[in-house]
Amino acid sequence: MTQGTVLVTLTEGDYERAVQRVLRYPDQDISLVDAVNAEIADRLGLPVWTYDYHFDGMGSRVWRA
Repeated sequence: MTQGTVLVTLTEGDYERAVQRVLRYPDQDISLVDAVNAEIADRLGLPVWTYDYHFDGMGSRVWRA
């Protein structure tokens, strides 16, 4: 893991966009952590590796093996 890992720093913009993303879905139980992960994945152009249906609801690109 340590040789292939790249640390990604959360920006203030990521956090602000994540808060707005949570507010767009008041009927969903989307956590701020999930929204931040979705924002970072969007910023980096990467899919989220998850089985959590909230990412589908947020319109995130999801990678499933």
